[in-house]
Amino acid sequence: MKFLPVGYNTQDLEKQAKNKWRWQWLSECDSKGMKWTDWLKKIDVCGVAYCTFCGKTINYKSNGKKALKLHCEDGNHQKIANVVKTNSVSSILAI
Repeated sequence: MKFLPVGYNTQDLEKQAKNKWRWQWLSECDSKGMKWTDWLKKIDVCGVAYCTFCGKTINYKSNGKKALKLHCEDGNHQKIANVVKTNSVSSILAI
């Protein structure tokens, strides 16, 4: 699995996907205000992205952005996101 750099041309890779990857999805925020760019990475597989928090692949080729929204609202993802957010704030306050 290879992470693609932001802005990479995914047109050839995504030919078979009903819902194609959109780099602007990375600017979305979850219900807690955490940006998707903090955890979402596009990988070199058609219709699949990767959550760096959960270590899971997310299949978006059928449901598009809806699949990504469902993933970030998942309880396990939310727990990990809270830990990441808390640790980031604690690190900044410790300086």
